[in-house]
Amino acid sequence: FFAGLASSSSCPRSPIPPPSTAPAPMATPSTARRVSSVPYHESSPLASSVSLTPVYSASPDILSTVYHLPTHDWPSSASRTGIKRLWNSGHHHPEDLNFDDPSDLDAFYIDQNALLDSYLDAAADHAFNTPEDQEFLNEILPQVRGGEENESEHVDAAARDFKRQEAAAVYASNIANMFLIVAQLTAFLSAHSLSLLANFTDALLDNVSSLVILYTYRVKHHRDKYNYPVGRARLEPLGVIGMACLMTASTLLALEESFAALFSKDPHVVELTLAVKVLVPLALLVKLALYLYCRRLSARSPLVHSLALDHYNDVLSNATSFAAVLIASNFPRFAFIDPVGGIVISALIIRNWIMHTLEHVNNLLGQASSRNLTNVVTFIACNHHPDILMVDTVRAYQVGSGAFVEVDICLPSDTRLRDAHDIGESLQARIERLPDVDRAFVHLDYETDHAPDTEHKIV
Repeated sequence: FFAGLASSSSCPRSPIPPPSTAPAPMATPSTARRVSSVPYHESSPLASSVSLTPVYSASPDILSTVYHLPTHDWPSSASRTGIKRLWNSGHHHPEDLNFDDPSDLDAFYIDQNALLDSYLDAAADHAFNTPEDQEFLNEILPQVRGGEENESEHVDAAARDFKRQEAAAVYASNIANMFLIVAQLTAFLSAHSLSLLANFTDALLDNVSSLVILYTYRVKHHRDKYNYPVGRARLEPLGVIGMACLMTASTLLALEESFAALFSKDPHVVELTLAVKVLVPLALLVKLALYLYCRRLSARSPLVHSLALDHYNDVLSNATSFAAVLIASNFPRFAFIDPVGGIVISALIIRNWIMHTLEHVNNLLGQASSRNLTNVVTFIACNHHPDILMVDTVRAYQVGSGAFVEVDICLPSDTRLRDAHDIGESLQARIERLPDVDRAFVHLDYETDHAPDTEHKIV
């Protein structure tokens, strides 16, 4: 089944067997595999003996107007990787799935439905489809998208709305942190609590980290095509890593103070002042509101994800510090709870930021992207144009928060340079339109007998 199209970061060359009238069996999580080739040539035994006419979508996208793609007929074997066959054989109706408490099988089909939705979007956004697939798209798209028209305008409007929400999250976090640092300092000086000291240290560094994030947010959108030809998107994860290192180092100082007070022979006195009663709960509510707002956007932006993580840490630390001050001030014999609260808060902050840093380090090291992204890229390549004989290799790997994609396709050896160029570049443009892809590289070849490793230097 095509949902298992690309289960790893590279796509091996395995020719598609002759088409069968029986539908392919559904893939289970353990048997999902990748189908990578679309063999077609006028002399190929898989070529259709029926003359098919090329079909254009009702509203062709920019690819069909910019590139002069050759308009050969699709082979009959193209239906094996077409959206109609994949959707009908793999899509499960949402009413048949348990979303509240999904079993392993339900979770698999939920993920598979999401993948097929991505295939549907990719097929609907293409100017070339087989007649069978185009007829299916005309029928299914109004049902799936609620009969929306001018879908590209809706997508653009949604993207613009998300950018506004992302900017609002960044600026609101900066303004709130500048106010909260004053509140935390006032509460600490009035109560002399080590838990509040850890909170104040965290709030102080929140301002530094927010300024770092704000700087990276502004710089990465300021293009310098001469000094940074592919942009500066990797500055964002570098800023997150630097911020995490700074917060961890400073939190270690608060952790040291808490341990010193815990084992000190002098009694530790904590006062529950009016400033603590008012400012700490206020800080808790503000951070909780910011966390709930940023969490809605965190899945689509690593920048907002780091802000959401920061606000989540602050919610826990403010709640812990307030509870520790209440106990230590009302029950003097439990005064040790205050330094213990400082230790817990500091350890929690350090732990969360270490985990967050490791995630960004793996992305900067070129970790393989998600299977779903590789699946979608392979689906696009296999169904991009009838002259593509085979999808040789597909690699998707992280370069910062975005992904770089490499695709090798095989064309007939007698393809004109102009046609080969337009097929390859239009495929590159389609892949780069995926939201998770920063850059795509399409390599054109006329045979697949060589080993893929011979095409690049091994580093």
